[in-house]
Amino acid sequence: MIARRRRTDVQFAQNNYDYAQTLPWQMDKLKLMTLLPNITIRPSQSPATRRVAILVDIASGWGRSIVEGVGDYCRENQWWELYLNLGGESNPHELPANWQGDGIIARVTSQAHRQKLEAHNIPLVNVSSVYEHKEKLVTVLLDSQRIAEMAVTHFQELGLPHIAYIGVAHANSSRLRKRQVAELARKAKLNFSTFDFTLGVSTSQAAAQRTALCQWILKQPKPLGILAWNDNLGKLAIDAAHLSGVSLPDEVAILGVDNDELICHLTIPTMSSIETGVHRLGYTAAQLLHNQMTNPNSVRPGIRLLDPIGIIPRESTDMLATDDPIVNQALRQIRKHMDRPILVNDLALALGISKRKLEMHFAAAMNHSPATLIKRIKLEKIRSLLLDSDLTIEEIAQKTGFAYVENMIPLFRRKFGKTPAQYRRSQQHHTTHHTDNA
Repeated sequence: MIARRRRTDVQFAQNNYDYAQTLPWQMDKLKLMTLLPNITIRPSQSPATRRVAILVDIASGWGRSIVEGVGDYCRENQWWELYLNLGGESNPHELPANWQGDGIIARVTSQAHRQKLEAHNIPLVNVSSVYEHKEKLVTVLLDSQRIAEMAVTHFQELGLPHIAYIGVAHANSSRLRKRQVAELARKAKLNFSTFDFTLGVSTSQAAAQRTALCQWILKQPKPLGILAWNDNLGKLAIDAAHLSGVSLPDEVAILGVDNDELICHLTIPTMSSIETGVHRLGYTAAQLLHNQMTNPNSVRPGIRLLDPIGIIPRESTDMLATDDPIVNQALRQIRKHMDRPILVNDLALALGISKRKLEMHFAAAMNHSPATLIKRIKLEKIRSLLLDSDLTIEEIAQKTGFAYVENMIPLFRRKFGKTPAQYRRSQQHHTTHHTDNA
């Protein structure tokens, strides 16, 4: 399964190859940044056959995961001589003037940036939604709609009646996700609000934005669930909640995106985050680039979408936003007995009340039935296991309380449009593809 990250070593060599040293891949960031600003990575044990540039910012967890995914593809398929900018004053998204190679994987940021890269007249794969006309390039992205759905579902499971989104005003992908979350909140009849940051501002302006965020959090109705565009903004939200004297997670539950473990474990409380599987983004980009370098006409421009893996729950969303003790007990029972068949009648019996009374409590406290919640939680667990484990379909059925796999398959297909096996294959081989006409 390529969704899993492997800790492997690669050999770092200077551009002239006169000196080389072997370092662990998951090295300390500060140690990494002490190396030369521009370094070529060559996998050991095999001569390089192609030269490929990876133009992403490895100062972020997102960028490092992209590089790791490309490296895994090379180890499994064909060794490449890999170039990336390890920091310094130069732009990590730009190539040196004298660089020559066979392909580029890049976070394309603008039309001017695209033109510079295309001037090399070699295959190019884009891994970012920043560029406005990304559908005109061979592009692979994470499915923002599925990220939004996961977040809203998670907040609904916690019983939160109010949700909010914190994003970046000028970022296309952030604005898209804000619209997606807003629409899902509208359909679920949840109160919704937003806060937008502006990046690249002066120190005084940044301080003013932090103050504004504190005031905004104080004014929001509670209990509140906040989805941040990424983990960096999630940390800012947690810091602002502390400064405002708001209780976390009892009053405000905060969910990040990308599961950057350094950031998620740096916050107090530790931050829940959506594991997007950025590693697979790098792997798929390498796969598409390899196909282009082998057969230039084999890959059409367009957007390929990859599903996120699932929510990694931590302390920042460890709460149940309902004062109804019956609903709280029911939710604990559902999560505790995930590996068993759960019927509403049995759930009511375990709680010592009638099925009708249990349904009335759920309707009043969570705006949906216990059967709906049971199904939703099980389907998300199935989907997560398909993406992030090597369990067979039959084993997944057992772990999610289905006595017969034949009962699980049609339920999953109605929700996701594919059987579990088809869904797993589509994410392994990344066949979701949106062209200009889509």
